[in-house]
Amino acid sequence: MRANSRGWLGSKASLMAAAVMVAGLSGLVAPASALAGPKADARVQEILDGNELYIDQKQAKVNQLAYRPELISTKQSRGSVAFSTGAQARISKNSQLRLGSDCARLTQGQMLVSGKQNTCVGSVKMSVRGTHYIVEVLEDGTTEVAVLDGQMTFSPGDTATKFGPGSREFAEREVLRFGPDGQLLSRRCMVAADYRRYLASDLVQGFFFPLPMVQALVSTLRLEVPGVTQLLVLLNTGGNRGLLGLPFGSSL
Repeated sequence: MRANSRGWLGSKASLMAAAVMVAGLSGLVAPASALAGPKADARVQEILDGNELYIDQKQAKVNQLAYRPELISTKQSRGSVAFSTGAQARISKNSQLRLGSDCARLTQGQMLVSGKQNTCVGSVKMSVRGTHYIVEVLEDGTTEVAVLDGQMTFSPGDTATKFGPGSREFAEREVLRFGPDGQLLSRRCMVAADYRRYLASDLVQGFFFPLPMVQALVSTLRLEVPGVTQLLVLLNTGGNRGLLGLPFGSSL
């Protein structure tokens, strides 16, 4: 009985010593949560026409990560960024995009978004469920939004209350213009000429990576806008990477 008692006591003492040792070491080893860094909100995919793409005013490189609330900006270069949501944005020259918790805020310039990524401009918040749209902040302070396919909604309390009686709070295949205060100034359906203009712009031409939801856009255009089918073919032949880009790893 005594031997068993001493053995149990010895075992208990060993456990206590081990606990003390672990407690001492715990101050030297950081937990996994502390070692893990913050999750990136976006990654630079491409930089075209020079190297004037910046993150918080510092020149950025391809594959560099960006975190909220950092500012992604361009001067005479264009670029594309991949968001953590799986969406992609192609940013035009002389543009500024601020990363935020619930949206990416465009404060200057123009961008094309493919996928599930919300955008804010002034008091206007645009929410999407997988679509393609182009946003441009014009020099007079107004904002033009072109919904190429899919559906976009506008959050209540911002522009939704300013649409006026009987107005819709969503848009699909439309061009809308908002005033600096978020007032809806105009809206109209997109026509073939609009698609031709956008597809020939520098937001489409020359990019390597395809838009993540481009097949949905192509299907929509072929069904709803037959007049642009020939343009789609032209954009993706003769080495022009255009709208579809090339599969990752393909030779140029």
